[in-house]
Amino acid sequence: MRILILVFIAWSSIAYADDCRFESEQARYDVNNASEDADLAFDKSGVSFISVANGIAPARPAFDDIEMTVCVVLETKWETLWVGADSSVCGSSNDLITKAFSYAEAFNKRMLELASTSESYKCADERGVMRKGIYE
Repeated sequence: MRILILVFIAWSSIAYADDCRFESEQARYDVNNASEDADLAFDKSGVSFISVANGIAPARPAFDDIEMTVCVVLETKWETLWVGADSSVCGSSNDLITKAFSYAEAFNKRMLELASTSESYKCADERGVMRKGIYE
């Protein structure tokens, strides 16, 4: 039974690494609409961010100056754009990664602005996490 579980875990990790979902969904992620998409997402369900699965751990564009606390990472909704993780099986992977990063960065910058002024987002109160006006 343990061997079966280990095989399943190994297979699921490989399947996620080979996930090229962004390739077929990329039309939804136009960088010109990213700020507006962030506004709509914020109005609909509050603060959420986008990560890009292009390596062993997902990248979080626009978070270079933000402290990644437990609250931000685990208690905030994150959507992941799958561009092949650490595999190279996705077609045009460099173009896909560039497009995913550009969209996620624009979306996250706008969402960080919204999060910094949100009275309901509890992570905004943590020191060094969301400084008001960080991207103004």
